[in-house]
Amino acid sequence: MTRRKVIVSRKFSAKKRKTWDVDHVKRAVRAVREKTMGTLKAAKTFGVPRTTVQRLAKMDHLSVEEAVQIKLGRGTMPANTING
Repeated sequence: MTRRKVIVSRKFSAKKRKTWDVDHVKRAVRAVREKTMGTLKAAKTFGVPRTTVQRLAKMDHLSVEEAVQIKLGRGTMPANTING
């Protein structure tokens, strides 16, 4: 019996970003900021990615609620400013 390789075209299999429960993310970030847990323990306890907890906990100038609302990626530019 021979094995066949299945080739999946990348342009048709675009990945979606995973979403996490906002309440769990807030609780994890709050625990790290209050120094009751480290980032790894908070991530495991609340079931969110460690790097997400680290990134949001570093934003000391924002409240937890504001930090959770920030989206990843580049910001958008208004259409009239693109060409000068």
